[in-house]
Amino acid sequence: MKAMSALVALLSLAALPVTTPADSAEDGKYAIVFYSARSGNRDVYILHPGEKEPRNLTQYPAADLCPAASPDGKHIAFLSDRDGNFEVYQVNRDGSTPLRLTHDPAWDGWAAFVPASAPAERP
Repeated sequence: MKAMSALVALLSLAALPVTTPADSAEDGKYAIVFYSARSGNRDVYILHPGEKEPRNLTQYPAADLCPAASPDGKHIAFLSDRDGNFEVYQVNRDGSTPLRLTHDPAWDGWAAFVPASAPAERP
């Protein structure tokens, strides 16, 4: 089981790295946001430069995966089935203030932040 958790963590980090500005955009530091089953549950983690261990941002007994960082690095969006259906949620960079962003009986996923002025996709 530990080998499987390590494999999930490795694949999650390799497949879904997301960088987010650290506390100060001026200092050029970035963090990596990823999901892993290292705790026995799929959760979203953040790893800052110089730290040896990532910090669990979601700590919820549900599957939390596929994180996406906001351009300013203040929020992390992710998928979660904490309400019985995969929806898009958001937390602050420190893991506080979880907020459900979608309310749809269909599977919602692959959150991404885009500029509000982004043009609508044309067929």
